[in-house]
Amino acid sequence: MTSKYIAIKAKDGQELLFTFPDTVMHLHMLEAVRHVKQGVPANWVRPYRDAECVGAGFVMDGRCYGLSTSLDVKSRHDVDTALLARGSQT
Repeated sequence: MTSKYIAIKAKDGQELLFTFPDTVMHLHMLEAVRHVKQGVPANWVRPYRDAECVGAGFVMDGRCYGLSTSLDVKSRHDVDTALLARGSQT
C-alpha cells in the first residue's frame, strides 16, 4: 500500500516526517501541520507554523521516493527513509 509523506524542518532545526493517506494533497497536509497547536488552552503555541517542507513524496515498502507536485518538493530518498525508520522505532 502506498501512502504520502512530508518532511518538515522546524524552527529549532528538528526534522519530522508525517505520513498520511494518498487521498490527501501534500499541500493540504503541510497546511494542517502548520496549524497544529501544542500546550494547554491558556498557553498554546503552534510549533510548526513556520516549518519548511524539506522533502515530500510517497512511501512504499518502508522507502521514500518521488515528489510532490502541489508543493514542488522532491523526496530526499535515503534521508527521508531514515527519518521514517527513526519514527517507527518506538
